[in-house]
Amino acid sequence: MKQSVCLLAIVALLLAACSTTSNLPEGDVLYTGIKAIDVHDQQNTYAESVALTEVEAALAYAPNNSFMGSSSLRMPPPVGLWIYNAMVNKEETSAFSRWMLKTFGSTPVTIAAVNPKTRVLVATNTLQNYGYFNGYVDYELLTQKDPRKQKIRYDIHLGQPYAFDSIRYAFRGTQDSIVQANLANSYLHRDEQFSVPNLQLEKERLNTDFRNNGYYYYRTDYIRYYADSMQVPQRVKLLVQPDMEAPARANRQWYIGNISTYIRNAIGTTRRISVTDSASMAQRQRSMMAYDDSVAYSRGRIRYAWQGDEPPVKLGSMLKNYRLHPGQLFSQADVSSTTSQLSNLQTFSSISLSFTPRDTTALCDTLDVTVLAVMDKLYDVELEAGFTQKSNSQIGPNAKATISKRNAFGRGEIVSLGLRGSYEWQTGNRVSANNSRPDSWEAALEASLTQPWLQLPWGAQRRLRLPATTTYKVSIDNLKRAGYYRLISFGAEFGYSIQTSSYVTHQLTPLSLTYNKLMETSERFDSITASNPALYVSMRDQFIPAIQYTYTYDNSANTSLRKTTRFSATVKEASNIISAVSALCGSSWSQEDKKIFGTPYSQFLKLNAEIVNHFHLTDRSELVTRLLAGAVFTYGNSSAAPYSELLYVGGANSIRAFAVRAIGPGTYVDTEGRGTYLDQAGDFRLEANVEYRFPLVSNLYGALFLDAGNVWLLEKDDSHPGGSLSEAPFLKSIALGTGLGFRYDMEFLVLRLDFGIGLHAPYDTGKSGYYNMPNFWDSLGFHFAVGYPF
Repeated sequence: MKQSVCLLAIVALLLAACSTTSNLPEGDVLYTGIKAIDVHDQQNTYAESVALTEVEAALAYAPNNSFMGSSSLRMPPPVGLWIYNAMVNKEETSAFSRWMLKTFGSTPVTIAAVNPKTRVLVATNTLQNYGYFNGYVDYELLTQKDPRKQKIRYDIHLGQPYAFDSIRYAFRGTQDSIVQANLANSYLHRDEQFSVPNLQLEKERLNTDFRNNGYYYYRTDYIRYYADSMQVPQRVKLLVQPDMEAPARANRQWYIGNISTYIRNAIGTTRRISVTDSASMAQRQRSMMAYDDSVAYSRGRIRYAWQGDEPPVKLGSMLKNYRLHPGQLFSQADVSSTTSQLSNLQTFSSISLSFTPRDTTALCDTLDVTVLAVMDKLYDVELEAGFTQKSNSQIGPNAKATISKRNAFGRGEIVSLGLRGSYEWQTGNRVSANNSRPDSWEAALEASLTQPWLQLPWGAQRRLRLPATTTYKVSIDNLKRAGYYRLISFGAEFGYSIQTSSYVTHQLTPLSLTYNKLMETSERFDSITASNPALYVSMRDQFIPAIQYTYTYDNSANTSLRKTTRFSATVKEASNIISAVSALCGSSWSQEDKKIFGTPYSQFLKLNAEIVNHFHLTDRSELVTRLLAGAVFTYGNSSAAPYSELLYVGGANSIRAFAVRAIGPGTYVDTEGRGTYLDQAGDFRLEANVEYRFPLVSNLYGALFLDAGNVWLLEKDDSHPGGSLSEAPFLKSIALGTGLGFRYDMEFLVLRLDFGIGLHAPYDTGKSGYYNMPNFWDSLGFHFAVGYPF
């Protein structure tokens, strides 16, 4: 009762004192946001959009009760201001009132706090950084109905941007040779718009080139720009040359000397030792472990300190990852490669390399190297949980737990054990199946071993200068689908992954063996497979021995490109080698149902390719396109591919107007409800997507999309009329959907909500015309997901 009285009193107080300006500082006014930002002299170029993004960021300032950080949109009512004005100057306040003020009150954002005069100066300087030397920004304060409230209107005057006219590099000797050899990578080009950020990028590029060729002490500060904007109207002549006052050691090439390695545990006793600071050449003190043991080797000496008789990492395995050798020219790329290779061992929590001149003479050109590696924790645990809703009207929780041990055998290996499970129940009509519960569940166990090198089948090891791993996996999966079947799947595989460049990755699985065992079936499932022989072959007991290769090219991490591409292609074949050996032994290649260990094996070739292009229209908007194609060819021992290898479309990352497996193959539609989602798969898939992503408010983005595609059967099947490529007009059998969506970018996570609208269903809906959706509301698809669809 007492709490209700307090609550009513607070509400009455707020209603009586709903002013948002009563406690503003004397002479100040409340800032209520930006009315508008008007841009003059726009040319709609990409360079202009980048400049405007930074200028608008300098002008942005969120008012009280801002909508998701927007500078112009506000969320009514201004409760935080009401609470502040009602309680901030009360002479006597209770503990509850102070808590309300601290927790829910909002200090008024005033024009003085926004300081638009300073903001337009910063924005004007930003314009000049992007070549708008005659550009400027001004503002106007707009008084509202309440004279103590004001909005701000900004005007951005761009003028004509300046561009580079000529660019000349004036270096000498070896440095000039380095500059000329790498000139194709320059960030500066004639006729491109002047840009201070690009000037800084060019300095960093030149500095990297010099450091990769022995100039250890070179810094970006030792590069000077001289610009002349007077000789040619709207043009800039640029001279790039070294700083003549740079220290002598910066213009000297350095070589690697002795390499000393220190390895320690994260916890232990410490003592003070003196270490030379390579930057200042002065002595400083550093707290380090007591390194009581050491081992000499050809490149230097390893010192280590840890608990126990044996070192936690095998030293030879560690040294194979070094890219530094005594006597070689210093290269920052080799330093980065060494750090990367040691990090790929996933054994150390931190790795640092320091370089110290061997002596203080003017002619010294040798750097002694100190490597400090700190052991990481041995065990890592990951837990995941979620809740799934599927298109077959089943919902339920799922969870996954993984425990991993790093450096399991002393050479950087990782041993992992994972357990995952899910439980789903029917939300619509429940299906009974042979006295079993009508709920679906899955339980799976997986164990893996990852080695940070290439382990060849005949026992040889290859440690490359490139990131490379070998992975072994074994798994067992027990799957129960309510009203249909229970399937146990055993799997084993080993594979390689090699990253040959920052853009290209190769993945090869020389052997993947899967055994599917159908344990239980319902009468409903048996009746479906009896009328659909292909589905029976897909679901039956079988071995799937396969080889797979995937090529991936992805340059999306390069933010300097206006167009980025991610392309991946996968080839997977099953049992062709076994069938070839069987043919040599007298069996016919085309003979079906050949067996190994008394069980048929599947024989197929599967191809998949996907290309995704990002066209960056402005700094915050882009057009994204995707084209995806795949096919499964079965022959020899199989008339149909395993169910897990069949192709399907629909869902949050596909054609968003339709649910997963809700369409296909071809124009086929399950009018009798015999197979539900079991029948909605095919041998050939074609899909295309276009999505325009644009900013709405702060970190909230919008999207407009168009999706098209379907799956088909490569061979005619009487149980799927209209399902093959040859049975129906190709364009008519392509499903088409459009829609809009929202993406909230939390930097570390993207939350996505999409509303798909069906435009054309590939099957007969009873309605004529290309737009054949019988009911608009039934043609909608709603998808909430994490991350972008592609």
